[in-house]
Amino acid sequence: MSDAGTATFNHDIKLGDNGKAIFGAGSDLQIYHDGGNSFIDDAGTGNLFIRSNLVQIRKYTGEDMITALEDGAVTLYHNGSAKLATNSGGVTVTGTAILGGASFVDNATAFFGTDLDLRIFHDG
Repeated sequence: MSDAGTATFNHDIKLGDNGKAIFGAGSDLQIYHDGGNSFIDDAGTGNLFIRSNLVQIRKYTGEDMITALEDGAVTLYHNGSAKLATNSGGVTVTGTAILGGASFVDNATAFFGTDLDLRIFHDG
C-alpha cells in the first residue's frame, strides 16, 4: 500500500484504546476511544458536517435521542419519548414547557383548553 493508492479491507480495522484514526494534513479530525469514552475531535479551521437524508442519534440500545429528517422535522426525545418536535407550522411540545426569564410573543394568539375555548391575543 502506498500514498498513491486506495486501501481496501475485507474485514474490520481494529485500534486499541487511545489508537486514533487521524484525517487531514494537520491531523484535524480524529476518531478514537480512550478506554472509557469515545470521541470525534474536529480541531480544524472548517466545520464538522454530518450529511444524510435522516440523521439519528441513538442510545446504544437503539432508543431515539434526536432525529432530524431532511427538509422536515427535528425531534428531541427524553427516555425514548418525543418531547419537542419541529413541524411546518412551528413546534410541538409534549409535556410541560418551562420558560426561564422573560418571554416575548407579539402578534400571536395563545390557545388553551381542549376546545381552544380560552384565547389570549396581543397585537403589539
